Amino acid sequence: MKIEASATLVDPRSSARERIALVACSLLFLAAIAAYAGLLSGGHWQDEYYTLYRMRDEGLQFVLYRIQTWSPRPLSELLVYLYGFAVVKSGRPLIGTVLGMTWAVTALCIVVLPARYARPRNRAISAVAGLALFALFLANHPTGEMYYWPQASLAYMPTLAAICALFWLCVTTGLESSRARMAAAAMLIVAAWSVEIAAMFVFAVAGLALAVSLCLPRLRLNWREAIWLALPLVASAGVLVLLAHGRVQNGNEIMGDPAIAHHTKPVLVAAIREFAKAVAVSGWDGRGPLNIALVIASKVLLFVAFVGLSTRLSPLHAHRSASRWLTILSAACLATTLLIIAAAFYQFGTMCCERHDTLRQCLIYIAIVSAACAVGLNLRHVPRITLSLGMLFIAVGINVAMSIKALRYDYAHLDVFRDVKVANWNQGNAQGTTMVFEQAAPGQVVGGVLIGEKTYTAQDSDMGWWIDGVMRFFRKKEITFKTVHTD
Repeated sequence: MKIEASATLVDPRSSARERIALVACSLLFLAAIAAYAGLLSGGHWQDEYYTLYRMRDEGLQFVLYRIQTWSPRPLSELLVYLYGFAVVKSGRPLIGTVLGMTWAVTALCIVVLPARYARPRNRAISAVAGLALFALFLANHPTGEMYYWPQASLAYMPTLAAICALFWLCVTTGLESSRARMAAAAMLIVAAWSVEIAAMFVFAVAGLALAVSLCLPRLRLNWREAIWLALPLVASAGVLVLLAHGRVQNGNEIMGDPAIAHHTKPVLVAAIREFAKAVAVSGWDGRGPLNIALVIASKVLLFVAFVGLSTRLSPLHAHRSASRWLTILSAACLATTLLIIAAAFYQFGTMCCERHDTLRQCLIYIAIVSAACAVGLNLRHVPRITLSLGMLFIAVGINVAMSIKALRYDYAHLDVFRDVKVANWNQGNAQGTTMVFEQAAPGQVVGGVLIGEKTYTAQDSDMGWWIDGVMRFFRKKEITFKTVHTD
């Protein structure tokens, strides 16, 4: 008891250093998040033209069709439908509004939730740890689709928010209470019903929990500690069944190497190679050796930092159970990352879309901090809090510094991004059957779509579904794409 009591005493000088470190970290992390949030008005539509026009004209019938055949995501498809309904009723694209709401909910789960459930003495540290994660989710990897495209944001950001909430539930409660386990089950269902990738994640969590029980008697789960996974498994199984009988059976999506797509051995070889690269750094092939080394160093620093923070994030009574679930969560994030890559190679013959890359990096960061906390909770001695906060500052700082060039470019062209959207909306809603569709080169942060300059009419057979979607959304019979030069 004496040892425990003395451990709770805080040296005033150490407390002052801790406060300075907390303020410095908070300022950096908030500045990074604010820099990315400031570009929300540059968000853009991609599939919305096609998806929202069909939802407008066909209603919930089209939503059900998409869930059954193409996008087995009950929650996110409903959110997109509600977004489309608001667009039609308001007569405005509401891009910044819906992105802002999505970001706010995500921040609630990543930053506010840990601070809310932490002990009063550790709330500041928990909030700073959450801010660091949010900043890392944004910096130094592709962001345009997941964070600045509403239809993707309404799917991928709820998934990220739910998995982060699960991480914090594991850290702060160890899932020891039935209330915590019910909340964890709800988070897994939200994730699985937002993106089918998360359905794989649910099965990874359940499979690893079973493996831990069988292989590690010390960490064995009784049925009351594992039964909470039953409902998420049922919900996820439904998603995967719909996926298997819908999109997976579509053999027309091979965009890469036909020798890899739908061939098990080449898929595994390619997936393991790309998985190793993804764990190290996003966009390995486009980076130099020094850049790669710095990003890897930042991930090592992040790991060590959370080892040091772990005992302040998790209450003493929950250390054992928290360590068990954090180990499972870390392994599940890595397994899901590998599955995402393998599924893309199997379906497409190549790596998939940018939003998958973004989500993979987020899962890798969650895996790193989960493993770090699991290790830290089992060590007698961990790095001092001020040292841990210093390493966290450097880890985030490296990634933010590498993002400054892209941020500066997008801020320099933000007025162009906004003006183009306004011009297109006004043109599309003006009287007449023709319109000029203006477009700028995609931003380095906010992304975007660029179509070759050409005039299309309703009778053209070569315009594809995307251009057809733009035309039908605005009810036009002729559309001319024009590129606005930003330099």
